[in-house]
Amino acid sequence: MAKITVTVAIPSNKLSPHAKGHWRSKSVPTKASRAAAVIASLNAMGYQGFKRPPLWKKARLHIKAYFPTACRWDQLNFIGACKAAIDGCADAGIVENDKGVSMGSVDTSLIDKTNPRVELTF
Repeated sequence: MAKITVTVAIPSNKLSPHAKGHWRSKSVPTKASRAAAVIASLNAMGYQGFKRPPLWKKARLHIKAYFPTACRWDQLNFIGACKAAIDGCADAGIVENDKGVSMGSVDTSLIDKTNPRVELTF
């Protein structure tokens, strides 16, 4: 099976499942993260030779997070913070529905001072 790696920005702290505040303060970063993931997914599929979105019924997701410092997120909370980006990947057509996505590995211990990012590999 082919793989697709989508690179997105580190999610906002407001997207953490433990973020406090009104739901509305979370809606703007959620929409922004989801929209950015759609664009990143379409670009990734184009760069990786897909002529059209695969619409896989099932896919295993591996997450690698590269932070600028040794500050790390809890892995389970990080998955929740990436939910909008995962939904954006589904919107772009990588998977038919995000219900078919199962979790693979999650690595939140990586450091890249010059290019902090999250890599979502399906």
